[in-house]
Amino acid sequence: MTNNNPITLGSLFSGSGGFELAGIINDITPIWNSEIKPFPMLVTSKNLPETLQLGNISSVNGADIQPVDIITFGSPCFPSGTPVLTDKVYKAIEYIRDYRPDFAFLYLGWPDAAGHGYGWMGEEYMHSIKESWK
Repeated sequence: MTNNNPITLGSLFSGSGGFELAGIINDITPIWNSEIKPFPMLVTSKNLPETLQLGNISSVNGADIQPVDIITFGSPCFPSGTPVLTDKVYKAIEYIRDYRPDFAFLYLGWPDAAGHGYGWMGEEYMHSIKESWK
């Protein structure tokens, strides 16, 4: 893509940078990410040195970071049956609400695991979707 204004991406609960890698493959520029686990932070720091590492999103004010076109975030990993709407997920939702990016992607770990383990749209999968939003 030849563009003077590249599409930009910010990643919350970044893990080892999967969303950032998908962005790069599709000519999207990762600007910042947020992760608290030391090993994934090391991976993204090494592989994406030009990307701002925000650390714990709970201590970041969205107004203080560069706006991006796309925000991705995966629900932090939880054991099966754990509701995913934690304070951190609410913080991500607040950022999306307040800064209205052109695109946001939400990954929910429990439904994903249920889909892989029991099949997409199966009873366990649908139960995990309903329970995730309580």
